[in-house]
Amino acid sequence: MDEGVKQIIVPTVNLEGVDCPVRVGEDTAKLSLYLMWTDRDDRFEVMRMARKAAETGQEEDAIVTLGDREWKMSPKGAGGGKTGAPYMPYSMSMMMAPDIVLSLRDADYSQHCINGMVDIGSLSLMCQGSLGSVWQELQPTFTKIGAQVVRNVLSRVDITVDVANYPLEPFLDKLNKGHYIGGGTEDAEYAEGKFRSRKVPTGFFCSKKSCELMLRVYDKLMQIGTSEKEQPKREVLYERLGFAPTITRLEFEIHRGQFYYWNNGAGFLDGQINTVEDWHSVRATVLDFLMTDWIRYTTKEPDRENNHQSRAEEWDVWTAIREGAVQVLRNDNEIILPRPEPPKKDGRHLLAQALGCMTSYLAGYCPSGVDVETAKRCAKIFSFYAKGQKEHCEIKYRQIMKKLGREFTTIDYDIPF
Repeated sequence: MDEGVKQIIVPTVNLEGVDCPVRVGEDTAKLSLYLMWTDRDDRFEVMRMARKAAETGQEEDAIVTLGDREWKMSPKGAGGGKTGAPYMPYSMSMMMAPDIVLSLRDADYSQHCINGMVDIGSLSLMCQGSLGSVWQELQPTFTKIGAQVVRNVLSRVDITVDVANYPLEPFLDKLNKGHYIGGGTEDAEYAEGKFRSRKVPTGFFCSKKSCELMLRVYDKLMQIGTSEKEQPKREVLYERLGFAPTITRLEFEIHRGQFYYWNNGAGFLDGQINTVEDWHSVRATVLDFLMTDWIRYTTKEPDRENNHQSRAEEWDVWTAIREGAVQVLRNDNEIILPRPEPPKKDGRHLLAQALGCMTSYLAGYCPSGVDVETAKRCAKIFSFYAKGQKEHCEIKYRQIMKKLGREFTTIDYDIPF
C-alpha cells in the first residue's frame, strides 16, 4: 500500500446550522479468490518453509517477499469451520499494512472451489479511500508471485458514512420515537458495549446481527476509545474531517447473501454484484437505495396502520447526509477497475471437458444398452489423466457392469489408448 493517507474529497453539509464534514468509503471487505498459478510447486515450497519458521518462532524467516511487498506468515491458517470456505493453510499479513491478510491453498485453479482469500481491514481502507484503490494496489503482488486472479467474489463489504460535529443522540431519539420507515428497523436494539468490550453504550443496531444486511449507528470516537492500537484510526479521521469533538458513523454491513438476493430481482440494479469491479461501479446506487428504500428517518412517526408511510417526510438531516455521501461516490471517477480477463483456453481445458463427459458417461447418464468396452476404455483414459481418481473410476465401472449383469474384470491403467 502507498504510505500515508491518500487525499480524497470530503464535502461539508449544513446540519441544523452546523457545518459537518462527511467522509464516505468502505470499512471492511472480504474476498474469495479463484487463482491460476504458474510454477505453483516452487511458490508454495517457499511458503511452506516460512510457515514452518513461524510455527517454531523464527520470525525473521517467517517473512515472505511477494512482489515488492513483505508479508509475515502466520503459524495458523484461515477459513474452514463455520466460515464455509475451504481451509487455507498459508495465511500472511502485509508488513506495511497488517490489517490486509492474504490466505492461500496449495491447489490449482478450479471454477468450483476457491484457493485464496483476502481480508482487508478498516485502517487500510480508510487510508486508501476505497476498496477499489486497495484492490488496485494488490494486483502487482499477484502478478509477481505467478498467480492470475481469474475471478474474485465479494463475500462482505461495509460501506460507511462518517459525519463530523454531529452527535449520535438525535439518531437514537428518532429511533425511540419511531420516526423512521424501513424493514431494517423492526429488530433495532440499543447496543451496550457491543462495538467494543466496554460497558459504555456507543450506538445501536438496525436489523439483527445475524442478518445479511445490517445498519450500525454509533459514536466512532467513543468506539475507538483510548486504546493505543486504535489511535492510527483516530489520526486518519482527524486528517480527513478535522479535529471534530464527535464523529457519528452510519455503517451498512452487507454480506454475500444480500448480494444474491439483489442479483435475483432487485429493481434498483442494472447488473449484478459479484466482484470488486461490480461493487465499485454501483456502490453509489447501493448507498442511495439503502438510505432511501431500506431505511430512512422521518420528521414524525409514519401512519403505519393505514399504510400511509409516504406521508411522513424525510428528516432533512438524513437527506443532507445521504445526498452528500452519494454525490461523493458518483464523482469518484479516478479509479476505473478493468474486468479480469478469462483464462486463455488451451489443451488442458479441452481435456478437462472431455474427462467431464466421460465421467458423466460412467456415472450412468447413458442408454441402458451401454457398450461395456467403451465404458472400460473411458475409465482407463480418465484414470490415466486424472491422477488419484483410479478408485472413483473403478467404482463407476463396477456399477455399470453390475447394472448390465456383466462380470467385472480388472482394468489395466498402464496405457490410456
